[in-house]
Amino acid sequence: MTQENKKKAIINNKTIKVHEEELNITKKDVETGKVNIHKKVDTENFSEKIPLATENFIIKHIDFNKEVKKTPKIREKGNITIIPVVKEVAVITKKLMLIEEIHIIKVRTVTNKIIKTTLRKEKIIINKED
Repeated sequence: MTQENKKKAIINNKTIKVHEEELNITKKDVETGKVNIHKKVDTENFSEKIPLATENFIIKHIDFNKEVKKTPKIREKGNITIIPVVKEVAVITKKLMLIEEIHIIKVRTVTNKIIKTTLRKEKIIINKED
């Protein structure tokens, strides 16, 4: 059968044309509305009590005038750091004398302080326009 014969049907020696429909589907963008977006920043006062620590040092000089064979090492007793201070003293012979110790005492103080500040929070507002 040829192409022409395919589009025609013969019924009782009569020629009937056969029709065929085709569907062509396409898409296109259509604007259906608009949206406006706004950003709003809210502020809020904030106050909170927080502990703040400070450290102070008390320095004491303790006199010794004691002969030692070698320089004592730096040592700690609790919150006290002891630093020996020596000097050589001229005598008929040289000897090492512990003349003082420096005691450094750590004193820790905790106080509460109120911190006032402003906190910011953002909100998004969406309005649809038709």
